[in-house]
Amino acid sequence: TTPQQFYLSNVTPNPFNSAINFSVNLKQAGKLKITLINILGEIVNTIYDGISDAGTKHFSTHDISLPGGVYF
Repeated sequence: TTPQQFYLSNVTPNPFNSAINFSVNLKQAGKLKITLINILGEIVNTIYDGISDAGTKHFSTHDISLPGGVYF
């Protein structure tokens, strides 16, 4: 199933250089896909793509080979 409710914490830092930290809270288990999108609307990195349990999941990425900037 696709979760109907979720909460995304502040992504820090943004703009970032090589690492970001954030949390996602899902009200129910389901498919979760987290991608980074550049200012041109292009998907530049997939951080997570899979099934997730309900609850809070913490994500931390390091050494992403992208130029510093603002991402969505």
